[in-house]
Amino acid sequence: MQPALASFLLLWCSISIVSAQTTNNTFNYLQDRFPDKVYLDPEGSTFIVDYYKWYKVVTDRRNGNKYALVCCNQSIHLNQTQNFAGVFSLPIGSIVVMDTASIAFIEVGSCGLCPIKYWPIFYANFYRRDALVGDADRTLPLSLQLLEGSSLIKAAGSPNNITSNCVYNNLEAAKSLTPFNISKPNATQPFDVVFSTKALNDSKVVPIGLSDQLKPLQKAEWILFFGVFLDQENLAKNILFNIQNQYNCHRNNLANVGKKLLAWVNYDPISSAWNIDTDVYHNQLLIDAGATPLNPGASSIFTNISAFHQIMNQVQLVIDTTLFSTQQSSFYYWQVDAAYFPGQDPYNETFLTQKRVWRTDGLLNNAGFDDWSERSAARPDLALQDIIAIQYPTYQPNYQLTWFRNFARGDSSQHTEDISTDCTSASTIFGNWACSINPYTDPSTTFSISGIQSGSGSATADNASGLSPGAAAAIGLGASLGVAAVALVSYFGWRKHQSDPNHSFVRMEDM
Repeated sequence: MQPALASFLLLWCSISIVSAQTTNNTFNYLQDRFPDKVYLDPEGSTFIVDYYKWYKVVTDRRNGNKYALVCCNQSIHLNQTQNFAGVFSLPIGSIVVMDTASIAFIEVGSCGLCPIKYWPIFYANFYRRDALVGDADRTLPLSLQLLEGSSLIKAAGSPNNITSNCVYNNLEAAKSLTPFNISKPNATQPFDVVFSTKALNDSKVVPIGLSDQLKPLQKAEWILFFGVFLDQENLAKNILFNIQNQYNCHRNNLANVGKKLLAWVNYDPISSAWNIDTDVYHNQLLIDAGATPLNPGASSIFTNISAFHQIMNQVQLVIDTTLFSTQQSSFYYWQVDAAYFPGQDPYNETFLTQKRVWRTDGLLNNAGFDDWSERSAARPDLALQDIIAIQYPTYQPNYQLTWFRNFARGDSSQHTEDISTDCTSASTIFGNWACSINPYTDPSTTFSISGIQSGSGSATADNASGLSPGAAAAIGLGASLGVAAVALVSYFGWRKHQSDPNHSFVRMEDM
């Protein structure tokens, strides 16, 4: 090698090393890299977040696991890494979801699945799908991935279970519809983080806590958890704030109605047993919807059909969540399993005579997996409104059910693939939410189910208005405009609340 060339290469290497060191040494470790922060009530939340200048630490209070999220290609002190169940570099670029529960939180609120009037008024692009046989058209809003994370999902443990069109189509386009097998050696190595509802022995796996022992708004608080991982704290807070306001408004409006007796039930064909759900999540949804959940007493599992009939005989409305086979998914077979036929049942149950048996599978993907299981935890405001609507159709006369269908009446399920969606992300979610403070009184002691349209049309008593679904949607949008000022006042009040260091908690105890 020529001496001149050798000298040049040596000089170039020296300059590169010095430059690299200078770049590293000029990182300002005193600068706060996280201007938007999440503060949670340490007593009422299942996780907490601690912020440092260039990294943040999420602590899962269920198990004590800590996760460090580090920005700017930096590292944390080596002697601290042993304290963490996982260390992740920000921004997160690729996500694996082992089950579908995480998806709705990553793309929370997105849907061509939600009634138009429950979305910000400035989303002006709407889509309509053709009606299924026997169903009216359903007007649907622009699909917005509010945490802007759906495109980050690169693999899934159960792709066929996914009901989100955007996530499924992304995986299909990337030829990633093979179920992710985490047991393979180094399976998680190409990805930044894996979210799972089960704890797995891998430093890239982050278990999420969506237990049914949480109240609906406590579950929704996990929006903040994903917001922290995606560096979208401010957006996540805004979403949760709107969901809380929507939920609490409807709950308060129904505070003084007559309490109908409702029951969540499901059948286990293996043990031939009927189960009445009594967990915190399902019971609280009923209570907040102005109902009384059935208390089955010492045991919620019934193998004796006579005992089941006796405990159910005063129930006014049933919500069934039985996992059906395709061959036995009709109401007839449900009655066979429950022995609800003349001569088998001595009671004249209201929920049978007035056809008040409902199911949450009003929205399915083509593989038959229901959207309720994927999305309802992230949208308790919509779950609550569905339960209110099936009891009190005059509360929101033009309401469109999101997940519920009248099983006893034979209403069909709709399919997510038939819904036109635009997966363009959006960073703004503010606007009006439809609920306004207006305490509701049940106008009649009788109960009419004739007007509630499962997944389509309006929920008026008899649809006597003659409005098309599109016109009904326009009325809903007009109603939204009418209370926009209330939403703005709430928003600016919340911003002041967030800026006050003496009021830094997102409180969850009363939810």
